[in-house]
Amino acid sequence: MNKNGMRIFSLFGVVCLCVLGCQKEEKYQGRYLSSWITDLDSNTYYKKLKACEVLGDIGLPAEKAVADIVKLVGEGDERLTAVATDALGKLGEKGIGALEPLLSETDAQARFHASVAILKNKAEHTQAAKALVDLVTSVGNAEIAKTARESLRRLGDSVVVPLSEALKDEYLPVKLQVIGSLGEMKTKARSVVPKLQELMTHQEKKVRQATLKALASIGPREAVEQTFRDALEDAEEEVRITAAMMLKYIGARESASGNEGVPEEPVEDSAKK
Repeated sequence: MNKNGMRIFSLFGVVCLCVLGCQKEEKYQGRYLSSWITDLDSNTYYKKLKACEVLGDIGLPAEKAVADIVKLVGEGDERLTAVATDALGKLGEKGIGALEPLLSETDAQARFHASVAILKNKAEHTQAAKALVDLVTSVGNAEIAKTARESLRRLGDSVVVPLSEALKDEYLPVKLQVIGSLGEMKTKARSVVPKLQELMTHQEKKVRQATLKALASIGPREAVEQTFRDALEDAEEEVRITAAMMLKYIGARESASGNEGVPEEPVEDSAKK
């Protein structure tokens, strides 16, 4: 190689070294990414929590931390599990992939937090939706069932279909739980109005009453009013009363009694005394 060639080669090497040396690691909240990842292995509880939160907020650039965050879920601390799973859900497909095995965990808290974290970032994830619905219909843990039900209401559309499938369950506490959950989702559950209306022939009056209340919350009036009017002829008085109340609720009656067209005796206004 001649002198000119050597010079060019040397110059190229110097440029490469300069470029590599100038590529600094990006900082997040005043610290390098690697520093936040290191904190995941800290003996200080707060540091681990904070690192999870920050790494989740960083998003895809922090996906190299996925394996370390998963380890924190295994520590069995509920708050740490909640924060760690939430962070994983924000770390793209790699993070979602790390959460999926948790959907079949025996620990209900891990299943709950994993399913919510997935659905918040990937609404079409059917496995996570089913896992969350299964927790709602669980009769072994009332507290987790209540928390999961609240999450269903917030998540909305992504869980309507798997939740409506659970209407087939004939165990009364489960069926009532599902009907109530659909009602709490309000307009987001309108696609299942026909399925709910089918329950008005159910032999259990509690199911019919719960269905009327759910339909009133979901609407729209034009889709549910006739169901309420039909229920005014129900064999059970409690169901008839509920139907009348729901007609008032949707604005189809001025009162639940049905006597709104009958003039009342004038009452002396006590304020004029």
